[in-house]
Amino acid sequence: MDEWKHLTRHELIALLLAKDEQLRQKDIALQEKDIALQEKERELQKVREQAAGWEHAYRRLWERFVRPKRERYIDPNQKLLFSGEASVLPEGQQPEVPAEPPQETVKQYTRRRPKKKQEDRFPDHLPRKVEVVHPDAAQCTCCEHGERKLLDEKYWDKTETLEYTPPQLHVLVRLYPKYVCPNHPECGVLSANRPNSLVAGDKYAPSLAAKIIAYRYSYHLPLYRQQNIFAGCGWEPHRSTQWNIVRSAADVIAPLVGYYRQVALRDSVLGVDDTRVTMVITELLPDVDPNEPRHRRALEVLKRALDRGMRSITARMWAYRPVTTPLVVFDFTVSQHRDGPAFFLGDYQGILLGDCWSGYDGIIASSNGKILQAACNAHARRKIFDSQAYPQERDQWLRWFQKLYDIEERGRHLPEADRLELRRREARAVWDRMWEWILEADRRVSNVILRTSDFGKAIHYIRTHFRQLTLYLDHPQVPIDNNDTEQQMKHVATGRKNWLFVQSLSAAERSANLLTLVRSAERNHLDVWYFVKDVLEQLLAGQTNYEELLPWRWAEKHPDRIRHFRIRENERRANARRRHRQERRLVNDTS
Repeated sequence: MDEWKHLTRHELIALLLAKDEQLRQKDIALQEKDIALQEKERELQKVREQAAGWEHAYRRLWERFVRPKRERYIDPNQKLLFSGEASVLPEGQQPEVPAEPPQETVKQYTRRRPKKKQEDRFPDHLPRKVEVVHPDAAQCTCCEHGERKLLDEKYWDKTETLEYTPPQLHVLVRLYPKYVCPNHPECGVLSANRPNSLVAGDKYAPSLAAKIIAYRYSYHLPLYRQQNIFAGCGWEPHRSTQWNIVRSAADVIAPLVGYYRQVALRDSVLGVDDTRVTMVITELLPDVDPNEPRHRRALEVLKRALDRGMRSITARMWAYRPVTTPLVVFDFTVSQHRDGPAFFLGDYQGILLGDCWSGYDGIIASSNGKILQAACNAHARRKIFDSQAYPQERDQWLRWFQKLYDIEERGRHLPEADRLELRRREARAVWDRMWEWILEADRRVSNVILRTSDFGKAIHYIRTHFRQLTLYLDHPQVPIDNNDTEQQMKHVATGRKNWLFVQSLSAAERSANLLTLVRSAERNHLDVWYFVKDVLEQLLAGQTNYEELLPWRWAEKHPDRIRHFRIRENERRANARRRHRQERRLVNDTS
């Protein structure tokens, strides 16, 4: 302070101002350093996300080509019984033995696997061909006691061996006797009326057409592979012959498929999904009605592709699966434009269940409230499952989704009123916690979830479509996801790997109709060949009561054509899934 005594008041003020300026410059420098550090931190976070992205891409490729594809979430904190890693304990230390849960709690979920019955006998309805195998004549004579005595048949050993005989074709020859009036030519010639035939000349029966259709759309065998199968039966058809048979059958069932579509649109909940199909473009536009809205849209797309010199386009095959009506209806469009589902739905009133494709927004808006949109939660869960940037937050969200699916498993077989009450009591509380987390993340200043990260994009997807994702809470008939409809795309994709593309607009529409008939039969666990054969025969005979040809109506009159082993298989899988979830809940409750 002594050196400041000789300074005047103005000099002191100037000195203080200089000190303040120095401090301000230091604050500015510190702020710049903080900004630089924050920028470095952002760059480091981006590098970490990029590294996590590369690791995630490697993991996805490894899971795709090495492991079976699944989205089962495993809690990282859960201890595995057989982890494959041997832990080394210090000398003299004993391994920790977990305490046993209370006996009465374990008894609630204790189960015993039933012993599998040994199938020592084939079904009784299979024909038996008995063959008696005697020993050699020399062995029937004993060297000491002479000829051996044949025991009664009840003491004989019996074995049953299942054999296979290749299918056989036969030609049905019909003779039509002719009658005349002697000496009265004006009466003409009389013979029996010819039945309506599938192909001109009645050369091919509905049973043959049904087999070709089942091979192509149920077993996914292209026509050239079917040639080898029929050649083994003694008939070597040309591919054009097979396609003519399929085309004739598709024209016969077209009115029935139209009725299936009307029945499907009566359901209150309709699942929808689509997949890509390559369509080859010819130099000539298809001969269709330009006044038909669907065909007019197709002509626009094909004409534009021809002007660009394209040889093929990426078309779409759509699947519409009612939730309560056991039908599956397919539809073909030349593009993914929203006109396709808009034309199909028409004046539909109900809930549309699917992904959050933007094309549905215009359909929902133009329906004036007649159509509500429910989003698939499996899509939202998959986006969380595929993210890698924020592992702790990711695990929390996956646990929430796991709890939601556990609630759905418990309410699957409940009446709709009880299921609705369960969802509102337990599932809504989980969704409330998820929404609170989203709001808290928006208000957070530090540890902000970057929108550009894969996890940030997944959270943004849930925030944007939160209302559609939670619509099922107030509608008990709506499932939590659209997986059942998306599984229908598997059959299109499997067939697409074999037949590769469609050759024309009419051929694609016929394929959609035949897929509708086949997949509806398979959804009701029917014998596809017998169902298609009987439907073709009844339609050719003039059947117009299409309600009797609905798969579940048809099954009532043909119970022997139901694949009961498929029903039992589905029940076993459902029970196993239910037991797995019960055991996991028991572990979580006792831990």
